[in-house]
Amino acid sequence: MLELNDLYDRPSKDEAAGYRNVVVKNYETKVVVVDHAEGYLGALTKRDFETLVARQRELSASFVELSAKLPSSAAVQALVHEHYLNTRRLWGTFSALDKQGETYKGLGKLYLTDWRFPLLGGKSDPVLWSFIAKAMAYYADHHLL
Repeated sequence: MLELNDLYDRPSKDEAAGYRNVVVKNYETKVVVVDHAEGYLGALTKRDFETLVARQRELSASFVELSAKLPSSAAVQALVHEHYLNTRRLWGTFSALDKQGETYKGLGKLYLTDWRFPLLGGKSDPVLWSFIAKAMAYYADHHLL
């Protein structure tokens, strides 16, 4: 099983606890939701967890190739759909009936405001993050809500 600090890119236990507290406090996430996600992810093998994280990075990087298109375009929305499915796996809610549309839109907003998300491909690109957030919001509004 994975340790708590493995879920947060290997910070110290105190730093991992701090990240967890920020999520609960600033993003109005219920502790039970965080507990569920951490429990689900903690039960994965290290390899399975690393595969999910690597896939999320690949999907995020793929937005660069499509950033000249409209967030509502079919190609962008197909990528967002894959991002959404992988995100649900990372949240441990892939099979839950609740589509978590508002939560997914909130993640897009989080990409714009949280200091842990400013780098994509090793460089800061707020325009790209804005594009991704708009594409996620469009997807949520048209497919999840």
